[in-house]
Amino acid sequence: MTGENYTYVEDIVYNIHPTVVGEVISGRVLNSSGAPVSGATVTLTPPSGSTVTAQSNARGIYFFRVTAAGRYSVSASYNTAVSSPRQVSVVLHEDTDWSMKSSESSDGIIGNRWGNDLTLPAAPTPTTTYTVTFHRNYTSSDTTMKSQTFTVGVAQNLLWKDSQLGWDNPSGKTFQGWGETAGATTAKWANGASVKDLASA
Repeated sequence: MTGENYTYVEDIVYNIHPTVVGEVISGRVLNSSGAPVSGATVTLTPPSGSTVTAQSNARGIYFFRVTAAGRYSVSASYNTAVSSPRQVSVVLHEDTDWSMKSSESSDGIIGNRWGNDLTLPAAPTPTTTYTVTFHRNYTSSDTTMKSQTFTVGVAQNLLWKDSQLGWDNPSGKTFQGWGETAGATTAKWANGASVKDLASA
């Protein structure tokens, strides 16, 4: 429909405040699967002045009342996830000059701004591997090192010093095992020991 030349009204929504004025900016906070997120922090940045925040309810709904026309920015955060900001243009119901108001709004909507949903990105994939570094430790100045990759939660054998790492014993020395740190004087793991998350498996 254009201007006042319409033949039907699809929806009429009122927000009535007996003692205050303004319009509503509202929507839902959703996760990457489209489910509502409760307890997310929603931040509203006005055209001028300080930001304000609100919390999404059990249905993911957030709500702000604004009293100034202009372009607002709204975004949500939950734990480490942060949504992309959404721009919302607000035109106030201050008079009956609807043709003028339609030209002020970028999308022709006057008054309340519902349905400004904010989607949080999926959580990053957790790390599933870690690296163990072997230090030959023949002398205090020996910095020879080799590495082995392990999978979190899975028991694996440490590399064998001689057959896999290719390290022989220095003259007159006996291999006691692997220490927990470079320069360790006591062994924590035997040669080829089975370990899980750096604990004996």
